Amino acid sequence: RLQSSIANPDMRDLATRSTSNQILLLVTKYDADYTNYRDKLFPEELLMIGIIYQSLYRIEDSLRYFEYVVKHPRTLETPLMEANRQIAKSYMFPSPIQDLAKGRSLYKAILQKASRSQRFEILSGAILIQSEWGFFEMTAGDWQCGIQNMDAAIARLKVMQPMINDQGNMMNLLLAKRQSGSPRPGQPQAGC
Repeated sequence: RLQSSIANPDMRDLATRSTSNQILLLVTKYDADYTNYRDKLFPEELLMIGIIYQSLYRIEDSLRYFEYVVKHPRTLETPLMEANRQIAKSYMFPSPIQDLAKGRSLYKAILQKASRSQRFEILSGAILIQSEWGFFEMTAGDWQCGIQNMDAAIARLKVMQPMINDQGNMMNLLLAKRQSGSPRPGQPQAGC
């Protein structure tokens, strides 16, 4: 609340970044404690620790936490989908453990499961997941697979647009991503 009450946007940004940096430092400083006590942490807390490691490009460390969330007996549907999304994303990142085939397989499984759900947050989350996969493919994988996924995300959004109150911002973003760039020389274009 204190940060949101700062009227000057530059000062608010500085305070927020400061807090974010402190959180990053604390998470890495106490990694052994998180590992030793992870059974006492909630899946959502473990998920956030994994996301922090991912933001530091410590992909293998982040995977430890995401995979633990997936196996955690108290993980609910939404955090489970998010943990699986983060695992898929981790395999798409350019890194020593990059495995595009594994990332694709995970994205497909997440989207298949999401399509069977009736919950709004799962169905709307599937739009983000499909577009994220598409963008990864367009930038680092198979161009045509990326286009197919962006088109599928746009189609999903068209169905749900009346329920998403964002004045069309998400559609504009997806359309802009879909139309951006072109395949790199030699980039695969076989499709998914």
